[in-house]
Amino acid sequence: LMFFADVQDVLYAHFTETALTEGAYDFSVQAVNKLFKISNKVKANSTVDTSVPTVDNSKNLALSWINNKVVVSWDTIFTADDALFYEVSSGSAQAGVDIIQWQETSNTSITFGIPASVSATTGLTVHVTVTAVSIGGHSANANR
Repeated sequence: LMFFADVQDVLYAHFTETALTEGAYDFSVQAVNKLFKISNKVKANSTVDTSVPTVDNSKNLALSWINNKVVVSWDTIFTADDALFYEVSSGSAQAGVDIIQWQETSNTSITFGIPASVSATTGLTVHVTVTAVSIGGHSANANR
């Protein structure tokens, strides 16, 4: 049970130390006004997942140039118990993002061009960071 002041709008609540273990949970919320009139339940489900993606450090991101575009692949680098999604950033300097920043995908490869803001493409070294993110929000990185 939670109680709020009469003039307070509540848009969310944050719960800590619930001791939930990994698994799927069904939740419901309902409101009770000052006259003890009860709303219908609003139901939702949630999954608790604490697993962290693993990185095979013996493998590298595959990077190639095809028709003035960069193709990056990471098919066998990350493993996890559940589905992963990926955030890809790339720059002309290590940890830079002047080419792409936080491009999200569920694929294990991406193709991107070099923006006009990067003036010299001849001899350009392209640095790429791929972050694998688990359903629980944990992540692991691979760089090239």
